[in-house]
Amino acid sequence: MLQRWANIKEFLTACNPSTQMKYVGNELSAFADTKATLNDISLAYGKGCAKAWVVPQLYDLCEFCGCSTKLTDAQMQELATIISLEFHYLKVSELLVFFRLMKCGKYGKFYGAVDPMAIMGALNQYVKKDRGEYIAKVEEQKKEREREEEKKIPHYYRHEWEELHKNDKANGQNGVEADGNAQA
Repeated sequence: MLQRWANIKEFLTACNPSTQMKYVGNELSAFADTKATLNDISLAYGKGCAKAWVVPQLYDLCEFCGCSTKLTDAQMQELATIISLEFHYLKVSELLVFFRLMKCGKYGKFYGAVDPMAIMGALNQYVKKDRGEYIAKVEEQKKEREREEEKKIPHYYRHEWEELHKNDKANGQNGVEADGNAQA
């Protein structure tokens, strides 16, 4: 996950706002992806690094919307802090999808000024509704793959296979931790 980047500068360069387009038409991969969460970034690179990643995303959104009144530096810093603390559990890839959907107008638009409350409202809506739907689809795809794999096992080996793999899920094997979350 984070081993791909030696330092925060490499991470910020690799995951800049232009990578939002990576998930166009392939949003589900952002939720199945093992990219770092905002919390992972803070733990790996230091306090404030997650915020340092959010700021360019917000700046890019402000520039994109074309409003004459942008977020002030103080608003942008505070909004980035709030997002990095309140939504620390979100993956970078999930936030990239959010910012792209925001640009697509899925959560409304700004009227003359970029509004930090509107951004927070949109992010809350995304987390409560859209993110849950994406995660449910990813889980369904995962279950379907497991069913397909199970069908490939000859019936006379099924009992041995089940015995061999019965503890995989509890022990965090095959990409699943004991709590059911994908491993990073």
